[in-house]
Amino acid sequence: RVIVTCRYAFPLPGPARLYPEGIESMREAELRKKVAQLDGFRAIAKRDPALAARAEQVAAGNPRLLERLARVAEQAGTDLTGLVTKLESAVVDFREEVLLGALLEAAGADGARLVAYAALFDLPVAQPAVAAACGAEPLVAQHLDRVSALGLVEAGKDASTRDPRFYVSPVVRPLVSP
Repeated sequence: RVIVTCRYAFPLPGPARLYPEGIESMREAELRKKVAQLDGFRAIAKRDPALAARAEQVAAGNPRLLERLARVAEQAGTDLTGLVTKLESAVVDFREEVLLGALLEAAGADGARLVAYAALFDLPVAQPAVAAACGAEPLVAQHLDRVSALGLVEAGKDASTRDPRFYVSPVVRPLVSP
């Protein structure tokens, strides 16, 4: 048995098959719990709550990045403010100039519009909720799988019902909010 992790869906050659299991960004309670477990983040929050909030926002729910930032914060003499500022600018550059802009373009005008409507929700929602926000069921049916495969919308499953849920991560949200 093999576990393959990838943000994007991809075809496999030959008879091999994979069961897709969505991996979503950490949000709300999960994120608060993770941050509370990290000594470095607790230290940042005591010294400078605004810096802690910025560091948490730049991590965008990525647990490994949160852990790395916490380790940096624990090191004496580290300019955490400068590091967070550099990460914020790097994230903006990465988002706008490299990958996500190209992915939004690849999704087409209707796909980008669908992502913008899905971004109205700040939590994972079912397809009918996205369709209601769009006001166009055909738009959702045609483009939701594609924007999910491109990584613009995270596709997961409800923990109790196993129904599909869709979420626009904080990394993508600023590109489509206007």
